[in-house]
Amino acid sequence: MSGDLITQIGLDMLAVLIPALVTLGIAYLKKKLDVATYDKIKTQLETKSGLAWTAVTFVEQVYTELSGAEKYEKAAEWLATEAKAIGIDLTTDQIKGLVESAVKLMNDSIKKAA
Repeated sequence: MSGDLITQIGLDMLAVLIPALVTLGIAYLKKKLDVATYDKIKTQLETKSGLAWTAVTFVEQVYTELSGAEKYEKAAEWLATEAKAIGIDLTTDQIKGLVESAVKLMNDSIKKAA
C-alpha cells in the first residue's frame, strides 16, 4: 500500500509539473521567436538603409551634371535594382522614404563638416 501511495504522489506531481514545464517551454520559445523576428527586421532595415546610402552617394559622385529630381530617379532606380538582386522587395513609397532619408543624412553630415 505504501508503494501505491508513493506512485500516486509521483503521478500527481507529474500531473502538475508537466503542464507547468510545457507552459514555460512555450513561453521561452515565443520569446526566442520574438527576438529572432526583431533581429530579422532590424537586419533588413539596416540593409535597406545601407543600400539607400550607397545609392545616394553613388549618384552624387557619378551623376554630378544632373539636377535634384534626376538624381533622385537615378538613386531610386539603383536602389530598386540592387535590393531586388539580393531578394528585398521595396515599394515605391519605401524607396522614396529610404532615398529621402539618405539624402537628409548626407546633407546633415555636410552641414556638420562645414
